[in-house]
Amino acid sequence: MLAAVALALSMLGSGDDAQISARSLKVGDWTAVVRSDRFTGEITCSLKAHAISFHRDTLVFNLGREIDSSQAFFRIDGGPARSVREPQLQNETHGFFLDSGPVDNPSGGRVALPLALVQDAKQVMIRASPRHPPRIFDLARFSEALSAAKTAGCKDQSF
Repeated sequence: MLAAVALALSMLGSGDDAQISARSLKVGDWTAVVRSDRFTGEITCSLKAHAISFHRDTLVFNLGREIDSSQAFFRIDGGPARSVREPQLQNETHGFFLDSGPVDNPSGGRVALPLALVQDAKQVMIRASPRHPPRIFDLARFSEALSAAKTAGCKDQSF
């Protein structure tokens, strides 16, 4: 009986651990996770730091689920204040839709900024509304972390 169970398990594989290998890299506050599917050869990656994540050429800043950020403003490296709606078309091209969350808070407390806007920035400041103080997000080592993830096998479409 035990031999039959062992044979069945070996035919099915050992589960996710045998099929997916994952490794992490850390660059400052940024953590990249590179997952390789041994069966398909597909590589998927995530890149995150605190309340920031990187997806499809877009940095997504999380202000908290309870905060409506759909009318927020942002500043890049102390530059002029700009509406989060300004890059909306570019965000939608990358698969991020500002108004697709819950009915009571369609933003889900997130602000998405295209990589082209913030790639060389040191910090991004976001104010959700006049009632909320601005939050500062540190991007000083983002480019270095993205480069490390790409060196580890991540491609642009992997994120």
